[in-house]
Amino acid sequence: MMTIPRYLDLNRLVSELSAAGVSIQAVGTFLDTTGALVVHTYDANGNIVDLPAVAQKVIDAHTATPPPVEVPNILGIITALAQSTSLDQATKDRLTAALKGP
Repeated sequence: MMTIPRYLDLNRLVSELSAAGVSIQAVGTFLDTTGALVVHTYDANGNIVDLPAVAQKVIDAHTATPPPVEVPNILGIITALAQSTSLDQATKDRLTAALKGP
């Protein structure tokens, strides 16, 4: 098993491993007791097994696009907060205008 300190795109990694001649069906991950990401594969019975040593170079070269992060409607949240506080109206108007931008 290999410990990796960053995000991996597992589907892409399987394709990259295959292109490099590493024959595996799937990869999996888990966090070890230190919180590091451990990458492994599976045998024919579904048991966790180590990746071949050659996979380390592929993993080291792997770059993954992080998954999209859902950002809440921050403008709406701040506007609602500004309108519901005890700010004077002029301050609320300035805050709302600043949030809307130019």
